[in-house]
Amino acid sequence: MSPVYYSHGQYSTKSDVFSFDILVIEIVTGRRRNNGPYFFEPNEDIISIVWRHWAEGNIKEIIDHSLGRNYPEGEVLKCVNIGLLCVQRNPIDRPTMADVMVLLNSDATTTLPAPVVHIPAASFSDGSSGYSQTVTQLSPR
Repeated sequence: MSPVYYSHGQYSTKSDVFSFDILVIEIVTGRRRNNGPYFFEPNEDIISIVWRHWAEGNIKEIIDHSLGRNYPEGEVLKCVNIGLLCVQRNPIDRPTMADVMVLLNSDATTTLPAPVVHIPAASFSDGSSGYSQTVTQLSPR
């Protein structure tokens, strides 16, 4: 669910783009976003995990292990890159679905813009008002 829709109930085409990212991340990692702890990192949302691995340059570690080594690495990395572009903090910075289709159909991965803004999955803000919401997940020791 898009942060703007979650916090303000405002739906837009940029909400679709955000939801598309969730689908891409779930397919690439083989995990559902809201289905418990991931990769032995119980205090971190799957999107935050993907952002962190992207920033550290080791995105291959989160790719669904059931694929083994039988996948086109460049295509998977392109999908992750495009997916992360779809969750930019400011909805205006997100591509349109038409842009996403062009990016997905492009051959060159070197022309893709790099995602630069990390929005923690547990902190939502639409960037247009002072309203924000933080969700804290508590877990027993």
